[in-house]
Amino acid sequence: MQTRLFAGCLLTSEIKMHLRNSSAWHNAQLEPGHLITVPYESKEYLGRYLNKERHTIQDLKDVQMILNRTLAACCPDLAGREFEIKLFTHTFVA
Repeated sequence: MQTRLFAGCLLTSEIKMHLRNSSAWHNAQLEPGHLITVPYESKEYLGRYLNKERHTIQDLKDVQMILNRTLAACCPDLAGREFEIKLFTHTFVA
């Protein structure tokens, strides 16, 4: 059994619409370390799993910066917006 910490923002219908229409987003998904979509409590979140064993506030700020930059680069209409980061755990059973 493994527990991992996920940091990301709520994937709203507005963000989904922009991402669906973005060729830059589709190309970015082919790169290693890209942002992923994860379900949690009947909602979808966009972000990434934190890979360290111990995490700092700076790790969370880094995820928020990556998220904001990626969304701004892929969806210019979202540029300049700050997205609230949520944290939650996922437990994987092998």
